[in-house]
Amino acid sequence: MTTSRDILIGLLLLGVMCLFGCKKKTEQTLPLPQHSVAEVQQEQQHLPPGLFEPASSLDAEDAPEEQDNVPPDPGTVKTRFEPLRNPGTPVVLAEQERKRTGFQPGGDFSLDAVVSMGELLRKEWPQLPPLDERALRSHAIRVIKGKHLTLYTDLAAPPEINRLPEIFDLAVTEYCRFFGVDPKYCAAWHMQGCLIDDLEKFRAAGLLGTFPTHLPGYSVDDRLWVLEQKSDYFRRHLLLHEGVHGFMNFMFGTCGPVWYMESTAEYLATHRWENGRLELGVMPENTDAVPGWRRIELVKNDVQAGNLKTADRVMRYSGRQLESPTDYAWVWTFGFLLDRHPQYREVYRDMARWLTFRDFSNRFYLYVDRAGHWNELQIAWLGLLDELEYGYDVPRMVIKPPSGKPLTSSEVAFDVDVTGGWQSSGVMLEAGQTCRVTASGQYRLEAGPQVWYAEPNGVTFRYHNGQPLGLLLGAVVPDGLFETDTEISPDNVPFLFPILIGQGIELTPEQSGTLYLRINDSPAELGDNQGKCKVVIEANEQFQAGRSR
Repeated sequence: MTTSRDILIGLLLLGVMCLFGCKKKTEQTLPLPQHSVAEVQQEQQHLPPGLFEPASSLDAEDAPEEQDNVPPDPGTVKTRFEPLRNPGTPVVLAEQERKRTGFQPGGDFSLDAVVSMGELLRKEWPQLPPLDERALRSHAIRVIKGKHLTLYTDLAAPPEINRLPEIFDLAVTEYCRFFGVDPKYCAAWHMQGCLIDDLEKFRAAGLLGTFPTHLPGYSVDDRLWVLEQKSDYFRRHLLLHEGVHGFMNFMFGTCGPVWYMESTAEYLATHRWENGRLELGVMPENTDAVPGWRRIELVKNDVQAGNLKTADRVMRYSGRQLESPTDYAWVWTFGFLLDRHPQYREVYRDMARWLTFRDFSNRFYLYVDRAGHWNELQIAWLGLLDELEYGYDVPRMVIKPPSGKPLTSSEVAFDVDVTGGWQSSGVMLEAGQTCRVTASGQYRLEAGPQVWYAEPNGVTFRYHNGQPLGLLLGAVVPDGLFETDTEISPDNVPFLFPILIGQGIELTPEQSGTLYLRINDSPAELGDNQGKCKVVIEANEQFQAGRSR
């Protein structure tokens, strides 16, 4: 019996040693799991009800859910944009992989790690059979090949069509530059695209796939479709737009929430193609440069119709697709501001690191807000919408928010730079306290070939926003405008309702705040101006004494 007991104890000890030894060995040698869609769906069954819908569901940031992918101290984390309630397959797969690797929920991936994650995620793409290019000829569909794009089209062969794969290849270099991706990672990336004039030809050839034919363009995985357009420009625009989606899906495994997915695609697709040189992310000089585009007109018309969207509202677009050209115009405008504004350009281009996190939008908000610039973004956005036009120069219209100081001396002199937008005078005015603001000087204003010499009252033979060009404007801005944690309404932004100062006025502000000044000129035509407008701000006692003399 003793022998049997010793044997039993020995077997138990051996089992324990094997258990721990095998476990350690397994942890050291476990290969990277190749998650299947079936495995993802199985895991989803264990998630709380309503947390997940199939991959075809809307990737909307539109419903509350407890945040689990932000820095772990909930007492210090603000939630302005709720995390995804219904994440698609890429986000679920990424969460599985981060859990497997022990990645901390509050951390940020390096871009290289994000690219590696994209490689893992695209292994779930369906493998489509190769096309029989000879059979396509029977449907009058020809093939144009480039390094990154094979294009199938039923259109004739003018240079504007034949060079599209070449233009696409040039765009890939620019995509890499924008997102900070080493081009070596996309050397083997290739898309198959259909440029369609007659839908029936492509339907008969079996090339329409999942393309919703009511849309002008569409992409999924490594396939894209574009309907023929009336202008060469807008045909290229749609191709480049869908190319951005394809690039992001290949590199990162997902394109993120709809506002970011479509703002980056729209912004980069807005291009200039001249003499074999491609430039992406341009601000068009005029409507003739971008026939069929109309993004600026659509936003201005929507604002005039009473449908102004704040920055918060744009970032809360939900669904997988936008519904109208006007929606695309709104996200283009937001992307344009973020990439052109010196405070937000870097983070806008670096946000791909967060694409597989449910709280993507809130990470952007926290990043900007911690730097103290969220309210500046809201104000810059409303200012852009107020004067949006072709050629708008964002850097020159940046508003810097230093608070002013009370008028302790008899007067303060300030020079207004006529090449910029709103500028702080450094003077804090008190509500109900009258002061005198006078201006002098002559400055040169240019608009293309036309030149005007203006004084503070402006020139009355050309107007901007209903007022003489060059007229001195003012705004008394409370410091709290840059500090509030709420969504800012246009009605509360004094920059949008300027005071007409001209050569001088007696000013009694209704609210205390810093006096800002600028001349009345188009934000697209500031760069060529020359000179300064000299302003003197006098305290009430000083100019009253002057009157009595």
